Parts: sequence; structure tokens; C-alpha cells
Amino acid sequence: RERFRASRPEYLEKQPQGSQTTDVTPPTFYDAADAARRRRRRMFYGLGILVAIFLIAGGTYGGTRWYRESRTVQAHHVKLSVSGPERVVSGEDARVQLHIENSSRVPWENVAVELKLPQGFTPKTTSPLPAGSPGGGSASALPTEGTLVWALGTLPPRASEDITVTGRLLGEEGTASLFNANVTLTPGNRPGTTVEKSAFGSVALAGIPVELSIDVPRAAASGTPLTVKVIYQNRTTSDLTGARLVVETPSGFSVSSTTPPVPGRELSWDLPPLPPQQQGEVAIAGTIEGPPESAKPFTAKIGFVTPDGRFVAQRTVQRSLAIERAAFSLTQVLNNEKDILKVAPGSEVN
Repeated sequence: RERFRASRPEYLEKQPQGSQTTDVTPPTFYDAADAARRRRRRMFYGLGILVAIFLIAGGTYGGTRWYRESRTVQAHHVKLSVSGPERVVSGEDARVQLHIENSSRVPWENVAVELKLPQGFTPKTTSPLPAGSPGGGSASALPTEGTLVWALGTLPPRASEDITVTGRLLGEEGTASLFNANVTLTPGNRPGTTVEKSAFGSVALAGIPVELSIDVPRAAASGTPLTVKVIYQNRTTSDLTGARLVVETPSGFSVSSTTPPVPGRELSWDLPPLPPQQQGEVAIAGTIEGPPESAKPFTAKIGFVTPDGRFVAQRTVQRSLAIERAAFSLTQVLNNEKDILKVAPGSEVN
């Protein structure tokens, strides 16, 4: 009993003798495992609340974005492209295509497309016809410069429209012609707003495969009559049409005749159609004058004429003739009139 009393807890020692009850609260013991379980539950509850918040926020943002995407038209909804051949030979036809696509969920109204034509491009056919063009689609009904405009009207959601323009492209070798396109539209659910987008495409120009040469003596004495020949050959696989040949003569050269004859004072010929691998020539007869040991250059150019009358050269060659000293000269006097004859080396004198 003494041992039992000695082992009694402290809170029982305060209890009076013979009492069966006590008002002293027994101590509580700390359970580490249960506390850990409670902490894990609180952490899981917190993570669940955060995930729910993120889900609600993401759903709200996605729903708002979907609603805006389905009710508005922005620049990225308008798909406009200009495509064509990477390179064409100057003077040949080029086919340019415009593609317009409505990638929004809103129908478009008042859709208008503009194509600014580069210098040197002459349209022949378009599909569909531009606004204001008479029926028939003939080349004479299309403008030769400026801008083509198409009024497409309405374009439903997820629909597209293609426009094709074919025409002759002229330009200098090594340059590029730019085709600038622009589309404007009105969203069907917002009549007071306008959406616009631009695009461009380029076509590089290659020179026409035509050989050009000048046949002229390497040297001649001043006052010597001579004939200069310009020879051109078509190296393409199709007829060479609409070409012009221009010849520039040096100072001191007097033209007496040309074959074929020129319509004006300038040495310029509008060449007839030339079949593939065929050649033609022009001849220029005249007399050369100049100081000894001077050079007289002859220049020939072949190219095309743009609708505005500008000549665009595609090939240019130049050959020079040297004025040499005459071996001797003969002077004849008749009735006090002097006539001097200059004779080149190797020439016969009658």
C-alpha cells in the first residue's frame, strides 16, 4: 500500500482522504501521429481550394476568350496572301493569285479587295471581274495601270475566296515587281466597325533570251561610206512578240538609208513576231567622219515598250569603230572647185 501510494500520480495526491471523486482535471497526453494526420488533412484541404480557384479562374478566362473570339473579328482572323511565279522572263505572262479567308466565327460584310499594279504590268484577264468592269472580261475593259478593286460583298465564317489576275509583265532584268493587296471588311455583328489587312507578293524578272550583235568594221578612214548591221536571234521556245530594237549611232555618222526603213528620224524598229531560234537583222548605211585615232561607238538595244510609252531595254551591246589615217589623198580642181578624195589602205582608185 505504501508502494502504491508512493506511485500515485501527483494529481491524486491532492485528493482528500476517503474521497471517491475529484475535481482535478487529468492531464492530456500529446499524440504525434494524430497531429501529423491533422496537418496533412489541412494541407490537402488548402491544395484543393487552390486547385478549385485555378479551375474557376481558367474556366472564366477560357469562356470569356471563347465568347470574344466568337463575337469579334480581329486582324489575325483575316487571312490574305498574294502568290505568283518566283521568276518570269520579261515580256511574258505572269499569273498572280489573291487568297482571302474568313477564319472567324462572324460573317463578313462589305468585303472589298484592292490590288495595286506594279509598273510594267498589263492585265489581260481577271477572275472574277473587278468592280466597274463591263461584261465579257476582255483585256480592253481592264485598266492598264493603277489599282484593281473587287467588291466581294459577304463572306461567311470559315469561307474563302480566290482572285486570279493574268497579265504581261515588263521590267529590267534583275529587278522585282511588287503586287500590293489590301482587304477591308465590316463584321456582321458590328456594322459600325471596319477591319483592314494588307499583304504583298513579288515576282523577279529575268532578261529575255535574245542574242544581239553589231556587225561593223573595226576601223575606217574618215569620210568612208559603210554599212552597219544589227543581228538579233530569238532563243526562247515561243514567238518573240512586241519587241523593239533601238540603235544609237556616234557623232559624225550620217545615215543615208536603213533596211527596213524607219518611220521617223530615230533609229527605232518595232520588230515583227519572230519564231523560236530564228534571227533577223537591220542594216544602216551611212558615212563616218571624225579625227584620226578616235573611237566611234555604235549601241544597239532590244526590249519592250510599257503601256505608258517607256522603253525598257532587255539586251544592250556596243561596238566601236576606230578612225584611222588615210594612206594618201587626191585633190581634184575643176573650175576652181576643189574635190578631195580620201583613200583608205587597200582601196582601189579609179
